[in-house]
Amino acid sequence: MTAKLDFIYIGTPKAGSTWLFEALRHHPDVQLFPGKASKFFETETPRPIAEYDQQLNRFEGSGKIGEISHDAYLYPHNAALLREHNPDLKILVCLREPGDFARSLILWLHAHTRDYGDCAQDMLKHPKIRSWMNYAAGLQPFFAEFPADQIKVLFFEDFKANPAKFYRDVCDHVGISHEWQPASLQEVVNPARAPRFDLLTQIVFKIGVVTRLLGFGGIVEAAKRWKLLEKLLYAPSKAVEIGQHEAARIERALARNSYDQLERTIGVDVPAAWREN
Repeated sequence: MTAKLDFIYIGTPKAGSTWLFEALRHHPDVQLFPGKASKFFETETPRPIAEYDQQLNRFEGSGKIGEISHDAYLYPHNAALLREHNPDLKILVCLREPGDFARSLILWLHAHTRDYGDCAQDMLKHPKIRSWMNYAAGLQPFFAEFPADQIKVLFFEDFKANPAKFYRDVCDHVGISHEWQPASLQEVVNPARAPRFDLLTQIVFKIGVVTRLLGFGGIVEAAKRWKLLEKLLYAPSKAVEIGQHEAARIERALARNSYDQLERTIGVDVPAAWREN
């Protein structure tokens, strides 16, 4: 019998996806892809779902199979693909206040790659970043394909305020016990940081990208937990100014006009603080 994906996190990045991966990867009732994501749902062109079934058949045991694929909502065809694979799939989404999301995303990208530009102004023009910022457009295909009660929309602000409740909400939606507590429950995971040496960090990032493409994402995730490598790559007190604060202000202003549409799409109100900023 072909294994089925039981749940998937589809977006966004910089909204707790790495924390979620760390929180669930040791759960006794969960089986996650060791590389965080299979990358099957992170491509412009849809692939045959049979290829994904082959990956799932590598899982053994009775735990719920899950995937943390924070780019999945960038590609509309994924909604139908996931519906085809498992109509009962549980979907997780976490959204971050757009200005804060833009600031964090820009800092993270600047630390690891120049593929999106050298400064915040250039990055904000990149098509992929524009897609990341357009929550309503990214989520609409999934709400069109799946019943709303199968999609749990969470907010990063709630995660920061109460990680334990956030974890319980995730477990309840996925259908697993929240009595098991992860060691990383109160930890800050994968924050936006400045590199010690730009070129070194970019080279290591490129190596990680290639390693994932070769199917060894588990090695990358293990390396990210290596404290010595973290200290080598990142400077905890180094300040960087590439226009991220102005970018946050711009995105915050632009997003105010989209909240009504977003709320209609997801069926819940955005946090009041989003409209007050």
